[in-house]
Amino acid sequence: MALCTSMLALAGDCPARESPLKYKTFRGLMGGLGLVAAGGAAWLLVRACSGSETADTPPKPLPAAGSSAVPAAGSSAGSAAGSSTGPAKDLNARILIAAERRLSSDKMKDAIPGPAKVNLYQDAGFQQVNRLKVDLDRDDRWDEKWTFDRASGEVKRQIAPADDEQYTVELFLQPGGGWAAR
Repeated sequence: MALCTSMLALAGDCPARESPLKYKTFRGLMGGLGLVAAGGAAWLLVRACSGSETADTPPKPLPAAGSSAVPAAGSSAGSAAGSSTGPAKDLNARILIAAERRLSSDKMKDAIPGPAKVNLYQDAGFQQVNRLKVDLDRDDRWDEKWTFDRASGEVKRQIAPADDEQYTVELFLQPGGGWAAR
């Protein structure tokens, strides 16, 4: 046997080499790979199209986070309408930026690094964060609750001035960036 013909090689009768890959095995591998690719594409399509809003209607953006009239987190209702400076204003700006996120699960604990604890929540049927809670002094009692209505663009902020989770102050983000009671 000087030469190994292709028919002998397919049959596995060629003594000089190991048995080559059978056509049925090759076809099975390629078919399996095709099924995996099609399944992955279908999963991506379903994930991209899921949510309460339609795919051709993007969610409304929230007001600009860098606005100079954003009040300090934890400020009282009387001072909330005015402008504030310092780390508390920076926290509000970071909260508004974090609220634009899309979470991979329904909750993200301690989402913003710093002295305050901020938990983000994305309830079923929402494509982005729709509410959050703020614990300014990390005493495991929430000082503020924020709710985002993506359809109207409204941001509601409820404050517990006594740090007792009794939210007696309710403010709304104004188009200019400040907070006001209704």
